Amino acid sequence: MKGDALEERCNDAFAAVREFEQLHSLDLQSMGIAYFEDRSELVKFAIRSGSCLNLPDEAVHDAVLLMDRVASTGNGYERESSYQMVAACMKVAAHRACEEVGWSDLEACTGVPASEIQASEDKIHSVLDEDTAAISALRCIQVYLEWMGCDFKDPKCVADMVSVPTALATESLTDINFLNCRPSVVATAVLYASRRNRGIVPYWPSVLVKLTGYRDMSSPELAVAVKAAQRLYTKWMGSQGPHGSQHASYSSAAPTPGGSSPRGQSPVWGGSTPYG
Repeated sequence: MKGDALEERCNDAFAAVREFEQLHSLDLQSMGIAYFEDRSELVKFAIRSGSCLNLPDEAVHDAVLLMDRVASTGNGYERESSYQMVAACMKVAAHRACEEVGWSDLEACTGVPASEIQASEDKIHSVLDEDTAAISALRCIQVYLEWMGCDFKDPKCVADMVSVPTALATESLTDINFLNCRPSVVATAVLYASRRNRGIVPYWPSVLVKLTGYRDMSSPELAVAVKAAQRLYTKWMGSQGPHGSQHASYSSAAPTPGGSSPRGQSPVWGGSTPYG
């Protein structure tokens, strides 16, 4: 049955998220001062490049997480080749999402020669011991929304349920307050803040409690993330201008599980596993 298939798919997807989080974490101390100084511009560069390459948002978010993982090794970030590293992360993340990017397009959109991107990609594989897994917070949000019944092929559902959390997740990429939080926690905080600030009850639906096990938003890790997400929502709304409120509300009728995943594939890793 469709409902059974959905439940199995979302449970498997979140199990993959849990496994990824257990096996991977960021070491902020190892990232270095130079990386923190440069990171915001590098993230913006990744977003611009992803848009130029017409990559799905989740692939760009994965690339940023991969970038953070490389910097976390302590020997993966060099300022003089920082944009080459970002371009290489974009290529790797796109490949993992089954979005093949041609060298000519990559060069045109990033301004980085293919030979330098290849050299940086080789270094990424080396410093990460060939483990280039990356499951971003946006991937987790997509799992949550699918489980809540969002049909990603339905423009209304995308406008009502997906657009604001996706915008907040994108804004969170440049906020270092989220670097201490696991992707699933960032996703939880972003979706919770999105619903709470728009008066959508329940703020954290029981179906998501069942899927994630997250219940208490006042627990230490979630409290930090929720506070940052609330602040991020206020800042984001302020940047939307006088018409921002038009995008800030939708029907509060709670959807039931039964939506389709983005692009018709698993919402977590596209067409391949996160570990392959």
